[in-house]
Amino acid sequence: MKKIIFTLFSVFVLSVLVSCASASVESQDSSKLESVVVSEADALAWNKQSHSSAEKESSNLKIKSKGKLGTFNIYIRDRDDRLLPVFSTQEEFTTTSFYLQAGRKVFKLSGGTGITTATRETVDGIQIVYIIPKIAQVLVDFKILSSDEKRDGDIVKVSSYVKNLKGRNDTFALKLLLDTAIGEKRRTHFYDSESIPIKTETLYRSVKNYPWVLTGNDTSSFQILYSGADTTEPEFVAVGAYETLNTMNWEPAIVSNRSFDTVSSYNNSALEISWKPEVLEKDAANVSTLYFAVASFPDTINGKSYIENYVAPVEEKVPEAPKAEIISAGDVPFEEVIAEDSNVETETVIPVFTGNSSQRLDSSTEYIQRILDRIAELETGDKDLNQDELLLLNEELDEILMRLRDN
Repeated sequence: MKKIIFTLFSVFVLSVLVSCASASVESQDSSKLESVVVSEADALAWNKQSHSSAEKESSNLKIKSKGKLGTFNIYIRDRDDRLLPVFSTQEEFTTTSFYLQAGRKVFKLSGGTGITTATRETVDGIQIVYIIPKIAQVLVDFKILSSDEKRDGDIVKVSSYVKNLKGRNDTFALKLLLDTAIGEKRRTHFYDSESIPIKTETLYRSVKNYPWVLTGNDTSSFQILYSGADTTEPEFVAVGAYETLNTMNWEPAIVSNRSFDTVSSYNNSALEISWKPEVLEKDAANVSTLYFAVASFPDTINGKSYIENYVAPVEEKVPEAPKAEIISAGDVPFEEVIAEDSNVETETVIPVFTGNSSQRLDSSTEYIQRILDRIAELETGDKDLNQDELLLLNEELDEILMRLRDN
């Protein structure tokens, strides 16, 4: 009889553990996809509300998007208060675009091609969404930031979320083609992070030593930063003639030292950033991040400094009750610890488990439930930070099961 009870209890514990683990994964995915889940109906509502376009600006720049096409442009405000487009304005900005590779198929993310596109303003920027039915959803979030307290909005953080809609695991990759216009009237269109002019087609396989590219004219500068801080390091970065980069082939045919001139155009250069392919599970998503920085004379561009001094945002933590007593599992099995400070709202503090399971076995069911609840709580947080306590909790469960079996 004892053996049957133990077996049933073991199955119960294992089922609860599996349930907790599943809930943990689900909660992590939900948090990660919070800003990605946009239905086609929502997309249509975005366009209706925004009249199919969105704008956000600061003292230094302006972002503009067109929802029905899924296109965008960045403008730099110069010292004469003129707005200078960074990217080509031809064909309603369509020469600057994202590309998505889903499995073996490549899509240019733009409206009018069976892809639903929409845009909207946010508190500190704009968003564009691209929905390829039953394949993928891409949401691009442009957020205006300031490089320091003295500047108003001279940085744009671009976070691109790709969500798998295929119903099965598959490989996805994203790239961004920037048809730059602001530097094309100068002899040198681009400079790398070593201040070396980029005058011919160049392919960077490793970007650690070349984390950004700079372009601009006589009054304004534009910096593209794709390595360092919380950026997503790309698989490659290519600089070349626009016609060379504007291809459905995933990697362009770059020829070293070839000029930016082609048969059909003169001095028409562009830059392409391609992120590494990643296998995404059903309904899972990933994010690729880069930064833009702007400046106009007499200001100097501040993107490099911003990345080098980047401090990750600190998540708000619930204040801990002061001077709360820590009760180990082996001392008082089920007592709650209450803060004694009458000026602070009382709250229950979860005991720190130590692996000492000498408590009464007749209370084991409730005690085990406490451990399982604690495991579930830790699993939803940072697993690396909570690893030690998770190991102790699992050891505690093992020991209790052994004691039950022995009895």
